[in-house]
Amino acid sequence: FLRRCGQGSLCMSADFWPQRQQDVWMQAGSALKATATVPTAGQLALARGLFHRTRAFPYDPGAFADSLGVPDCHACHLIPEDQSDFNLYIVPLDIIGPNRELFGSILLDVLETLHLGSFQGPHAVLVEPLVPNVVRHPFPQEEAARLRRELGESEFQRVLPSYNNRVRHAGAVPLGELFDWPALVRWLQVVRGIKGSLQWHEFLQRTERSLDVVAMLDVYEGGGDDGDLSGRPAVACADEHDAPATMRFLDQDFLVKSRVCLKQPGSRFPDPRQLSKAVQAAVGQARSAGRPWAAVGFYMSMVDGAEKARALPAWYNFGSSHLKYVTLWRGLQFA
Repeated sequence: FLRRCGQGSLCMSADFWPQRQQDVWMQAGSALKATATVPTAGQLALARGLFHRTRAFPYDPGAFADSLGVPDCHACHLIPEDQSDFNLYIVPLDIIGPNRELFGSILLDVLETLHLGSFQGPHAVLVEPLVPNVVRHPFPQEEAARLRRELGESEFQRVLPSYNNRVRHAGAVPLGELFDWPALVRWLQVVRGIKGSLQWHEFLQRTERSLDVVAMLDVYEGGGDDGDLSGRPAVACADEHDAPATMRFLDQDFLVKSRVCLKQPGSRFPDPRQLSKAVQAAVGQARSAGRPWAAVGFYMSMVDGAEKARALPAWYNFGSSHLKYVTLWRGLQFA
């Protein structure tokens, strides 16, 4: 949260000090005389000699976290501070099909992606998530009884799963239809320092349906807007660089330039080293190509993370330091 704003000075968001006019240790930007130390609008300069940069406790993203620290901004050092027009798009990805988890589980997966993305610095732009919603056809008892008579018990049991998986409705619900998305973004701008957000259709237009990197936690199973997974090749959770492939997420086909696997043995928590590799690779590709934006997609199902550890402490570790952080639910309001 501290940023250099001139020779020997540090600045941070003015929102952290709502009573700053009465704080003798803080100086508003207009009160500073030297032009070299004047902060930008909406920031406060820390008086020289009182505060110094230091190395804080490292952030522990694991299940048994026991330290308090700030999650890493993985690519902040790759983007010049004065390049304010650069955007790092963070987008939660999913497929639409009959094999999805319960709606609440998918919502928790979305919140984990927002948690990870919200610490990616002042260039981070969060894309409004779409939450898949698949409704299956009910299997009427009369039809089941008829098929059991016609096919016999063994054949009936063999074909029963295909009948139960028939999709009546397949689609996705924007998070903004459930919760006040603009309010959550404003809250994250204050407490995490993100740049802003984009709606799904705006993201598709700006990126022309291309993703620099997809960070994966699972095998990609295909998926389409009709809920039919047949004929769509699976893609392994593996690191593949400079190997463009077309992958369908939600209801759109994307050109994916690279993939990074976040899986680590014996855990559903994303590997922080692989996460860093994914974000840095995306920013590096964009800057090498001279683009003012990079796009990182997160394809994670049933992911474990800080938000889930706070919501379900009995599943993880009651003593973990995740419980001492403010949860994203603090910024969520019903739409």
